[in-house]
Amino acid sequence: MFWGVDGCRQGWFCVIAHSSTRFSWQIQAELNLATLRQLGVVRLAIDIPIGLPNGLESRACDRVARQYLPGATSRVFPVPVRGVIEQWPLNYSAANQLSRQYAGKGISHQTFNITDKIAQIDHQHLQTPGASEWVYETHPEVLFAALNNGHPLPSKKTQQGQQIRWSLLGNQALQKLYQEAVKATQRSQVQRDDILDACVCALAALAGDLISIGPPETDSRDLPMRICVPYCWR
Repeated sequence: MFWGVDGCRQGWFCVIAHSSTRFSWQIQAELNLATLRQLGVVRLAIDIPIGLPNGLESRACDRVARQYLPGATSRVFPVPVRGVIEQWPLNYSAANQLSRQYAGKGISHQTFNITDKIAQIDHQHLQTPGASEWVYETHPEVLFAALNNGHPLPSKKTQQGQQIRWSLLGNQALQKLYQEAVKATQRSQVQRDDILDACVCALAALAGDLISIGPPETDSRDLPMRICVPYCWR
């Protein structure tokens, strides 16, 4: 099994690729990486930062990701420093203060809103031996740009942007899954673009070896700082 995962309001929206023509989906409140490995997950591509910076210097993979998305660099959120994650949970004021202490700048509300999920995956990753060998950080907008000959796409919030993304995916089984998931869920559970993002992550996991778009880096806990795309998409 190959999994593509994106955060959603109810936790995590997961698309499971059993083959190139057979997909299923589920929503999980929390991910347990050790359990997923025991269930036979071969490769998991997830849209969440994993390796974390310590201070002023940003991750090289984030800088390269922004180069992938000229005119749309805001789609790559700033990553919180490890000092914030290791003292999580925090309210916004405390997180902002710690971020200024470690990184010399505050934490945006946009980043703060996903920090609980970052902390959850960070903890799981550190507690699961060998996770870096099969759990990969990805970024849906970078994946779609890779499929589009290196060119960023119009916003996924627009009808044009969605149509182009589906044409790039080119997988009828995934389109059927998307329609089924939309009918079976409420927006209070999962936004429609979260489903689309999980679909491209699943297709990336299924495609083959994933490689970082930036130079090799590890953080202070030896976790890889990488945003990955399939080798065959580059």
